Amino acid sequence: MTGIIQKHIWAWYLCIFALPVLTAYLFFKVITSGWLNRLTKEFQEPILTPWDWVFRKKKPYWVIVRLKDGSRIGGVYSEGSYASKYPAKEQIYLEKVYTLDDNDDFVEMIPGSAGMIIFGEEILAVELYSSVESEDGSNEQEETEEQEYGKG
Repeated sequence: MTGIIQKHIWAWYLCIFALPVLTAYLFFKVITSGWLNRLTKEFQEPILTPWDWVFRKKKPYWVIVRLKDGSRIGGVYSEGSYASKYPAKEQIYLEKVYTLDDNDDFVEMIPGSAGMIIFGEEILAVELYSSVESEDGSNEQEETEEQEYGKG
């Protein structure tokens, strides 16, 4: 038996030292790679509400939030924004907040604003406008999606 071990010592070194290191490295690569997250995303984060479906896309939107008291909030939902996920109550953080005119056009960004958190129990509807950058670099509003909450 000792003769076999001495004859194939390189195989023993491989099994004892190299194989565990290689296994740990491959395990680390699989765990930290994006493809595993994409593969299991449906199991990790089920889409249970329209709110989750829209906001998990992580698309930028111009947003008009209509509140139950009749007021409206205009803003930008983009990379620096956040919307809660089920089972948490609906909340949205808009990174930029704008004043709106009577026609729901965005007038100007509120000076000094660091964004706004809006609680779902205050929301009547959320209007989402996909922004498209035109050739001159300005943003144009293209399509609308609307979600309604708390009717009753």
